Amino acid sequence: MNPFLKAKDKDYTKKDLIITLEKLGIKKGDILCVHTELFNFGFPLLPKKEYLSIYIESFLEVLGESRTLIMPTFTS
Repeated sequence: MNPFLKAKDKDYTKKDLIITLEKLGIKKGDILCVHTELFNFGFPLLPKKEYLSIYIESFLEVLGESRTLIMPTFTS
């Protein structure tokens, strides 16, 4: 699996993100509100659309079919 993020001299893959989400206690069927500036986690190693897709795919995979994912967006 190819890395999508570099932080503190380490490369991270989608699998790393999924493992981390599971370690945080996020599980299938949960309701999750993600409110963050994703570009503050480190240096993206993919184009913006692909980079952001990794996060959404990972959240949805961990949450399973019966899920609620809330991601507020703001415009100026």
